[in-house]
Amino acid sequence: MKQWEYLYHPKNCVKVTLIETKGSTPRNKGAYFILYENGEMAGSIGGGALEYKAIEQAKSILINRPDHPFMREIAKMPLGPNLGQCCGGYVKVLYEFLGASDKQAYLSFVENGKLHDKFIAIPHKNAGDIYITDQENNNSDTEHYMAITPPAPHIYLYGAGHVGTAILQHLRPFHFVVHWVDFQKNRFCGNYQDICDEILVHDDMAFIAKHAKKGAIHLVMTHDHQQDFNIIDALLSRDDFKFLGLIGSTTKWQRFKNRLLALGHDSIVVDKVTCPIGIKNIHDKTPHAIAISCIAQLLEVSLVK
Repeated sequence: MKQWEYLYHPKNCVKVTLIETKGSTPRNKGAYFILYENGEMAGSIGGGALEYKAIEQAKSILINRPDHPFMREIAKMPLGPNLGQCCGGYVKVLYEFLGASDKQAYLSFVENGKLHDKFIAIPHKNAGDIYITDQENNNSDTEHYMAITPPAPHIYLYGAGHVGTAILQHLRPFHFVVHWVDFQKNRFCGNYQDICDEILVHDDMAFIAKHAKKGAIHLVMTHDHQQDFNIIDALLSRDDFKFLGLIGSTTKWQRFKNRLLALGHDSIVVDKVTCPIGIKNIHDKTPHAIAISCIAQLLEVSLVK
């Protein structure tokens, strides 16, 4: 589900977010699910007894239809015997009721930091959490946490072949802004509008790399080794990426590395390239296996949320 997509759903809903986690918990802070009044559900806070109880509470909120369109409720839930769990952790859960007719106002609040004159959004110093405080009664008892949705990392995928398509299909459940790059529009197969945010077409894909967003993740797997090299060259010249992966063998990478060093790239910067990409112990070379391996590697280095 894309960021704030749930706000455009025609039904009333409750968003349930983990706003604090301690110890052993099934999901991390920021995980959430949306429960709609027609029974549809998107997302998860980890399943099991915790999620079951949270779903029951969300159903109760939907049935009772709160008077205030922006009702918020916080529950503290130890993950111990009372829940029939042995995790030993603790979570704080935020329930937010959103009436169908009020979602645009809520979206405006999220984007502009203002709901109405009485409330103001204040970012926390740690990790950008947001809460509302009552200006007339500014104390800790009147703080209400807002939904925590961290900025989506940008990922540039160079190449619209079988592996690129498989990667995008498996990326769908994760929180990314996806830019798919190739040299011809007709190379993008399937209903790509549903699996990426932007299609970028240019004869020289390195041009896209030169103008990509700072701090992005880049996965390079075009149909042409020279295009691959040019993209890597452009990205190393910028040296502002979060992760740079190149599909290929160790032999391919050694040749690339020698050429890049000959062009004057610093060896420390060159060594930031990950090639081959994917989990090393996965040897299956089918497109979906490679895709899962690549995403697992991003998970391993904490780049997927």
